[in-house]
Amino acid sequence: MSTAPSPSTICPSCGAHAVGKFCSDCGTPLTAGVCSRCSSPLSSGARFCNECGARVESSANVRRDKAARRTLTTRVATGVGGLMVVTIVVFLAARIGARSEPNRGAGAEVAVQGAAGAPDISNMSPRERAARLYARVMQLHQEQKRDSVSFFAQMALNAYADIPDLDMDSRYDMARIAMVAGAFPLARAQSDTILRRDSTHLLGLLLGADLARAANDEARAKRMETTFITVAGRERQRNLPEYQAHSAEIEGALNRLTAARKR
Repeated sequence: MSTAPSPSTICPSCGAHAVGKFCSDCGTPLTAGVCSRCSSPLSSGARFCNECGARVESSANVRRDKAARRTLTTRVATGVGGLMVVTIVVFLAARIGARSEPNRGAGAEVAVQGAAGAPDISNMSPRERAARLYARVMQLHQEQKRDSVSFFAQMALNAYADIPDLDMDSRYDMARIAMVAGAFPLARAQSDTILRRDSTHLLGLLLGADLARAANDEARAKRMETTFITVAGRERQRNLPEYQAHSAEIEGALNRLTAARKR
């Protein structure tokens, strides 16, 4: 007896026509699974868990990680080679300068030490790496260095995915990195999780408003901003660690939104 052919679908990862449980081109699962860390349902082709932010270990993701590591290794090797050349040049210049002008030798030696003393994040914990990379990504974003933002943002998101117990502060930072990198679904997942756990959390409200505005949902953005202003006084009295870490952002948003309401 003949059986009906399996329905064809579009792979969410590579866009190929696929049949069955896995894409034959890239190996991405075509059916929803569950998160290996928190057991929450996953959408088809998801790269991160919508609930806890853990990275989904599919064969396609593994291949992407390997490709990213190869690219990173190449860039690091190139950067190290360039750093060695710069260090040698500075060192030789220092030696020459020290011979001709003795008083300048110490300054040149400091320059050599500074060039060779770049921080090594490979020995840091995932939380320390994530915090260091968050600061780097935000600085690069302010400087509008888009290529560098894309490069370091992926490293940062991987670091956050390695944190076993994401707190509110980590979720907020992860969402901000995802936003500047254009990964809006991941940013929304973190914002939704924060607000689901604490509906008046100031950082969750700020995230939600910014994401709503990015999606052209001005009404939702204004509702969240109104809630932010309403609860800001009592929320700040809670003195949460994440409120302390992002006090400047909270203060700036409160001043901006309060001034806008008076116009």
